[in-house]
Amino acid sequence: MMRSTGSVQPTVIADSYEGYIFCMPTSLTDVAAKDRFAEVARLMAIAYNDSAIVMIVEAWARMPVRNGHLDTNTPPAQAPDRKEIVVLMLEDRTNSATRWSTV
Repeated sequence: MMRSTGSVQPTVIADSYEGYIFCMPTSLTDVAAKDRFAEVARLMAIAYNDSAIVMIVEAWARMPVRNGHLDTNTPPAQAPDRKEIVVLMLEDRTNSATRWSTV
Protein backbone atom coordinates (compact mmCIF):
# COMPACT_ATOMS: atom_id res chain seq x y z
CA MET A 1 0.00 0.00 0.00
CA MET A 2 2.82 2.41 0.89
CA ARG A 3 4.43 1.91 -2.50
CA SER A 4 1.30 2.72 -4.53
CA THR A 5 -0.44 5.40 -2.41
CA GLY A 6 2.32 6.85 -0.27
CA SER A 7 0.49 6.02 2.95
CA VAL A 8 -0.31 3.09 5.20
CA GLN A 9 -3.91 2.49 6.14
CA PRO A 10 -4.27 1.67 9.86
CA THR A 11 -4.54 -2.11 10.05
CA VAL A 12 -4.92 -4.79 12.69
CA ILE A 13 -3.93 -8.36 11.86
CA ALA A 14 -5.03 -10.95 14.38
CA ASP A 15 -3.82 -14.55 14.48
CA SER A 16 -6.75 -16.66 15.62
CA TYR A 17 -7.54 -20.36 15.56
CA GLU A 18 -9.79 -19.63 12.57
CA GLY A 19 -6.91 -18.02 10.63
CA TYR A 20 -5.78 -14.44 10.12
CA ILE A 21 -8.35 -11.69 10.62
CA PHE A 22 -7.80 -8.23 9.15
CA CYS A 23 -9.43 -5.04 10.43
CA MET A 24 -9.00 -1.86 8.40
CA PRO A 25 -11.14 1.17 9.29
CA THR A 26 -12.32 3.43 6.48
CA SER A 27 -11.04 6.59 8.16
CA LEU A 28 -9.69 7.85 11.45
CA THR A 29 -10.51 11.54 11.28
CA ASP A 30 -10.51 12.41 14.98
CA VAL A 31 -9.39 11.21 18.40
CA ALA A 32 -12.71 9.46 19.07
CA ALA A 33 -12.38 7.41 15.86
CA LYS A 34 -8.83 6.41 16.81
CA ASP A 35 -10.01 5.35 20.27
CA ARG A 36 -12.83 3.29 18.73
CA PHE A 37 -10.34 1.58 16.41
CA ALA A 38 -8.15 0.60 19.38
CA GLU A 39 -11.22 -0.63 21.29
CA VAL A 40 -12.39 -2.73 18.32
CA ALA A 41 -8.91 -4.28 18.12
CA ARG A 42 -9.06 -5.19 21.83
CA LEU A 43 -12.56 -6.63 21.54
CA MET A 44 -11.63 -8.58 18.40
CA ALA A 45 -8.65 -10.13 20.19
CA ILE A 46 -10.89 -11.21 23.07
CA ALA A 47 -13.81 -12.43 20.94
CA TYR A 48 -11.66 -14.58 18.66
CA ASN A 49 -9.29 -15.71 21.43
CA ASP A 50 -6.38 -14.47 19.32
CA SER A 51 -2.93 -15.81 20.01
CA ALA A 52 -1.27 -12.64 18.65
CA ILE A 53 -2.24 -9.28 17.24
CA VAL A 54 -0.32 -6.72 15.17
CA MET A 55 -1.37 -3.09 14.75
CA ILE A 56 0.16 -1.14 11.87
CA VAL A 57 -0.19 2.65 11.86
CA GLU A 58 1.40 5.74 10.40
CA ALA A 59 2.37 8.56 12.74
CA TRP A 60 4.41 11.71 13.15
CA ALA A 61 7.25 11.68 15.64
CA ARG A 62 9.89 14.02 16.94
CA MET A 63 13.40 12.81 17.55
CA PRO A 64 15.80 14.22 20.15
CA VAL A 65 18.49 16.54 18.83
CA ARG A 66 22.15 15.51 19.06
CA ASN A 67 22.53 16.66 22.68
CA GLY A 68 19.60 14.43 23.71
CA HIS A 69 17.08 17.25 24.22
CA LEU A 70 13.52 16.64 23.04
CA ASP A 71 11.12 19.57 22.86
CA THR A 72 7.91 18.22 24.42
CA ASN A 73 6.06 21.55 24.23
CA THR A 74 5.29 21.30 20.51
CA PRO A 75 3.13 18.38 19.34
CA PRO A 76 4.71 16.35 16.52
CA ALA A 77 1.89 17.29 14.13
CA GLN A 78 2.82 20.98 14.51
CA ALA A 79 6.62 20.62 14.55
CA PRO A 80 8.54 21.59 11.43
CA ASP A 81 11.20 18.95 12.18
CA ARG A 82 8.76 16.05 12.53
CA LYS A 83 9.39 12.68 10.92
CA GLU A 84 6.77 10.45 9.37
CA ILE A 85 7.05 6.90 10.70
CA VAL A 86 5.33 3.55 10.30
CA VAL A 87 4.80 1.72 13.58
CA LEU A 88 4.30 -2.03 14.08
CA MET A 89 2.94 -3.00 17.51
CA LEU A 90 2.88 -6.73 18.24
CA GLU A 91 1.33 -8.35 21.26
CA ASP A 92 0.82 -12.00 22.12
CA ARG A 93 -0.19 -13.70 25.34
CA THR A 94 3.20 -13.22 27.01
CA ASN A 95 5.16 -10.56 25.09
CA SER A 96 4.81 -7.26 23.36
CA ALA A 97 7.09 -5.35 21.02
CA THR A 98 7.05 -2.11 19.09
CA ARG A 99 9.13 -1.37 16.00
CA TRP A 100 9.11 1.72 13.85
CA SER A 101 10.78 2.99 10.74
CA THR A 102 10.97 6.44 9.20
CA VAL A 103 9.29 6.91 5.86
